[in-house]
Amino acid sequence: MFKQFIHTVFKAESKEVTQITSDIKSFYKNIEENSASCMADGRYFNNLITAKYWGCLNLKKGLSNREQDFLQQGILSMLLFLSFHFLENKGGPIGSHTIEIYKSIMYFRSPNQESMKLHHLTMNAITLVEKKKHGRFNQETNSEIYKSITWTLQNIILADATC
Repeated sequence: MFKQFIHTVFKAESKEVTQITSDIKSFYKNIEENSASCMADGRYFNNLITAKYWGCLNLKKGLSNREQDFLQQGILSMLLFLSFHFLENKGGPIGSHTIEIYKSIMYFRSPNQESMKLHHLTMNAITLVEKKKHGRFNQETNSEIYKSITWTLQNIILADATC
Protein backbone atom coordinates (compact mmCIF):
# COMPACT_ATOMS: atom_id res chain seq x y z
CA MET A 1 0.00 0.00 0.00
CA PHE A 2 2.79 2.44 0.94
CA LYS A 3 4.68 1.65 -2.29
CA GLN A 4 1.55 2.42 -4.29
CA PHE A 5 1.12 5.74 -2.45
CA ILE A 6 4.75 6.72 -3.07
CA HIS A 7 4.47 5.74 -6.75
CA THR A 8 1.31 7.87 -7.10
CA VAL A 9 2.99 10.90 -5.51
CA PHE A 10 6.12 10.64 -7.68
CA LYS A 11 4.06 10.04 -10.81
CA ALA A 12 1.96 13.15 -10.13
CA GLU A 13 5.08 15.24 -9.54
CA SER A 14 6.67 13.82 -12.67
CA LYS A 15 3.65 14.78 -14.80
CA GLU A 16 3.61 18.22 -13.21
CA VAL A 17 7.33 18.74 -13.88
CA THR A 18 6.87 17.60 -17.48
CA GLN A 19 4.01 20.08 -18.02
CA ILE A 20 5.85 22.97 -16.38
CA THR A 21 9.05 22.20 -18.31
CA SER A 22 7.05 22.19 -21.55
CA ASP A 23 5.44 25.54 -20.66
CA ILE A 24 8.82 27.06 -19.78
CA LYS A 25 10.35 25.89 -23.08
CA SER A 26 7.38 27.33 -24.95
CA PHE A 27 7.71 30.63 -23.06
CA TYR A 28 11.47 30.84 -23.74
CA LYS A 29 10.98 30.00 -27.42
CA ASN A 30 8.27 32.63 -27.79
CA ILE A 31 10.45 35.27 -26.13
CA GLU A 32 13.49 34.32 -28.24
CA GLU A 33 11.56 34.45 -31.51
CA ASN A 34 9.27 37.39 -30.85
CA SER A 35 10.60 39.31 -27.86
CA ALA A 36 9.11 42.70 -28.71
CA SER A 37 5.81 41.53 -30.15
CA CYS A 38 5.40 38.80 -27.53
CA MET A 39 5.83 41.25 -24.71
CA ALA A 40 3.15 43.46 -26.26
CA ASP A 41 0.73 40.61 -26.92
CA GLY A 42 -1.75 40.44 -24.07
CA ARG A 43 -3.29 37.22 -25.34
CA TYR A 44 -0.03 35.35 -24.86
CA PHE A 45 0.50 36.61 -21.33
CA ASN A 46 -3.12 36.15 -20.29
CA ASN A 47 -2.85 32.48 -21.23
CA LEU A 48 0.62 31.96 -19.77
CA ILE A 49 -0.44 30.79 -16.34
CA THR A 50 -2.02 27.39 -16.82
CA ALA A 51 -1.09 26.22 -13.33
CA LYS A 52 0.12 27.68 -10.07
CA TYR A 53 3.76 27.21 -11.02
CA TRP A 54 5.05 29.16 -8.04
CA GLY A 55 4.01 26.25 -5.82
CA CYS A 56 6.54 24.04 -7.64
CA LEU A 57 9.68 26.08 -7.03
CA ASN A 58 10.99 23.66 -4.43
CA LEU A 59 10.36 20.37 -6.24
CA LYS A 60 13.57 18.37 -6.00
CA LYS A 61 12.62 14.70 -6.02
CA GLY A 62 14.25 12.93 -8.93
CA LEU A 63 15.61 16.12 -10.50
CA SER A 64 19.24 16.83 -11.21
CA ASN A 65 20.69 20.19 -10.16
CA ARG A 66 20.50 21.37 -13.77
CA GLU A 67 16.84 20.34 -14.04
CA GLN A 68 16.06 22.11 -10.76
CA ASP A 69 17.79 25.27 -11.98
CA PHE A 70 15.88 25.17 -15.27
CA LEU A 71 12.54 24.66 -13.52
CA GLN A 72 13.17 27.31 -10.87
CA GLN A 73 14.57 29.91 -13.26
CA GLY A 74 11.78 29.27 -15.75
CA ILE A 75 9.06 29.75 -13.15
CA LEU A 76 10.68 32.90 -11.78
CA SER A 77 11.21 34.26 -15.32
CA MET A 78 7.55 33.75 -16.18
CA LEU A 79 6.48 35.50 -12.98
CA LEU A 80 8.84 38.39 -13.69
CA PHE A 81 7.51 38.83 -17.24
CA LEU A 82 3.91 38.59 -16.04
CA SER A 83 4.69 41.30 -13.49
CA PHE A 84 6.17 43.47 -16.23
CA HIS A 85 3.07 42.95 -18.33
CA PHE A 86 0.80 43.94 -15.45
CA LEU A 87 2.88 47.02 -14.63
CA GLU A 88 2.65 48.11 -18.27
CA ASN A 89 -1.12 48.45 -17.75
CA LYS A 90 -1.86 45.36 -19.81
CA GLY A 91 -3.52 43.47 -16.98
CA GLY A 92 -3.16 39.76 -16.86
CA PRO A 93 -3.66 36.98 -14.38
CA ILE A 94 -0.84 37.84 -11.99
CA GLY A 95 -2.72 40.66 -10.29
CA SER A 96 -5.13 38.27 -8.62
CA HIS A 97 -2.36 36.00 -7.31
CA THR A 98 0.26 38.39 -5.89
CA ILE A 99 -0.20 37.57 -2.19
CA GLU A 100 -0.27 33.84 -2.90
CA ILE A 101 2.82 34.09 -5.12
CA TYR A 102 4.70 36.23 -2.63
CA LYS A 103 4.02 33.81 0.23
CA SER A 104 4.97 30.84 -1.91
CA ILE A 105 8.29 32.19 -3.17
CA MET A 106 9.31 34.15 -0.07
CA TYR A 107 11.38 31.32 1.40
CA PHE A 108 12.85 30.05 -1.86
CA ARG A 109 16.54 29.16 -1.61
CA SER A 110 18.97 27.79 -4.15
CA PRO A 111 22.73 27.25 -4.26
CA ASN A 112 22.63 28.74 -7.78
CA GLN A 113 23.51 32.46 -7.60
CA GLU A 114 21.64 33.33 -10.80
CA SER A 115 18.51 31.67 -9.42
CA MET A 116 18.82 33.69 -6.23
CA LYS A 117 19.30 36.95 -8.15
CA LEU A 118 16.28 36.14 -10.30
CA HIS A 119 14.34 35.33 -7.12
CA HIS A 120 15.23 38.75 -5.70
CA LEU A 121 14.19 40.51 -8.93
CA THR A 122 10.91 38.59 -9.01
CA MET A 123 10.14 39.38 -5.37
CA ASN A 124 10.67 43.08 -6.12
CA ALA A 125 8.43 42.86 -9.19
CA ILE A 126 5.64 41.12 -7.25
CA THR A 127 5.90 43.87 -4.61
CA LEU A 128 5.54 46.51 -7.35
CA VAL A 129 2.46 44.74 -8.74
CA GLU A 130 0.90 44.71 -5.29
CA LYS A 131 1.68 48.42 -4.83
CA LYS A 132 0.14 49.23 -8.20
CA LYS A 133 -3.02 47.35 -7.28
CA HIS A 134 -3.39 49.64 -4.26
CA GLY A 135 -2.49 52.87 -6.05
CA ARG A 136 0.95 53.21 -4.47
CA PHE A 137 2.93 52.73 -7.64
CA ASN A 138 5.36 55.33 -8.92
CA GLN A 139 6.19 55.27 -12.63
CA GLU A 140 9.85 55.88 -11.82
CA THR A 141 10.02 52.41 -10.33
CA ASN A 142 9.27 51.04 -13.79
CA SER A 143 12.97 51.37 -14.59
CA GLU A 144 13.64 48.68 -11.96
CA ILE A 145 11.56 46.16 -13.81
CA TYR A 146 13.08 47.08 -17.19
CA LYS A 147 16.53 46.38 -15.76
CA SER A 148 15.26 43.11 -14.30
CA ILE A 149 13.79 42.02 -17.63
CA THR A 150 17.01 42.90 -19.46
CA TRP A 151 19.14 40.94 -16.98
CA THR A 152 16.79 37.94 -17.19
CA LEU A 153 16.80 37.95 -20.98
CA GLN A 154 20.60 38.11 -21.15
CA ASN A 155 21.48 35.76 -18.31
CA ILE A 156 18.65 33.24 -18.14
CA ILE A 157 16.40 33.01 -21.19
CA LEU A 158 18.78 33.73 -24.06
CA ALA A 159 21.72 32.14 -22.24
CA ASP A 160 19.67 28.96 -21.87
CA ALA A 161 18.96 28.93 -25.60
CA THR A 162 22.66 28.65 -26.36
CA CYS A 163 23.15 25.58 -24.18
